[in-house]
Amino acid sequence: MKKRSHNQSAKTKGITRFSRLLPGLLILALFLMLGSCEKGHDGWPGRAYVALSWWEHEPDYIELDNDYIPVVFYWDEYYRVAPGSYWIYYEGVHSRRGKLYEYAWDLEYEVWENPGEQGKPFKDGLDGSDGYFTIELAPDGPEVYYEEFYPAKSATDGDNAGIILHSDDEIIIEKHSNNFSLRVKYRKVDPRPAGI
Repeated sequence: MKKRSHNQSAKTKGITRFSRLLPGLLILALFLMLGSCEKGHDGWPGRAYVALSWWEHEPDYIELDNDYIPVVFYWDEYYRVAPGSYWIYYEGVHSRRGKLYEYAWDLEYEVWENPGEQGKPFKDGLDGSDGYFTIELAPDGPEVYYEEFYPAKSATDGDNAGIILHSDDEIIIEKHSNNFSLRVKYRKVDPRPAGI
């Protein structure tokens, strides 16, 4: 009989040990279940578009370093472009108070796509918003506008633009909004001699 009572106390000890481990095992099982939850897909990046426009006087000559905008393009037409840095040279003649003035500008600008949101457990991330850039080629220097919805309100309404550098050689402007920042560098240059 002594032996039997000893076996019963071993069973009781095993159940007591298991009952102490049970909360930890339940937490571990819950952690493994949550860790194996299916994560939603990341959102796709938004697309970027660029349109060229002019103000006051249409440039006489324009040269683009952007393979996504055709050589023969339409003013104010948005063209889808890949993220990257691009360059524009434009020149022309305009009149003020009866006098003719030549102008020429070099412009470097950067285009990017707004990233999509990261997926969460059981939820896909939202796609990034599309960005529409309008580059206005003016005799007194270019202006760059950004719109998030085609053709909704311009980013100049409520964005934060700051001049990073303003010298005789070049001007660098950086614009910040909720979903983008844009850095544009431009400088006034001498018009190229005819035939070059």
